[in-house]
Amino acid sequence: MAIAVPPLHALGRLAFKRWLEKPITEGLAARTIFESHLRYEIQLWQLSKKV
Repeated sequence: MAIAVPPLHALGRLAFKRWLEKPITEGLAARTIFESHLRYEIQLWQLSKKV
């Protein structure tokens, strides 16, 4: 009796989509939000220095 096993690259792709893709995407989104907030804070700081 033979058991069908999917190829390793198919298992790797499934594992990537299930466990790694979401944290990577969320991490990149968090970095973008942090950078835009940091730019905003720097602009506020520069404006407060001019006054």
